[in-house]
Amino acid sequence: MNRNTILKNACIRFARDELAKRTNSLTPVQWVDVLNCYAQHKSVNTCAKEAEISPSMAAALYCRLSIAMVRYAMEITETQVNLT
Repeated sequence: MNRNTILKNACIRFARDELAKRTNSLTPVQWVDVLNCYAQHKSVNTCAKEAEISPSMAAALYCRLSIAMVRYAMEITETQVNLT
């Protein structure tokens, strides 16, 4: 699986899980803005402006997205190792 596919799948999974939480404070449009900014490697401040959220919230989401992406990549790797 290539890097872009891993990024896309990890972002989709992360957003889906976050939208399902009752503590979610972002609109679906804001989620799309954040995910697009993250995928395009835009700065936290640019993301905050585009999604109309605070820079600290954008920074926290970037960190959580990074963790989710690593977790997803590790799950894929573990599955591939178990299949061989």
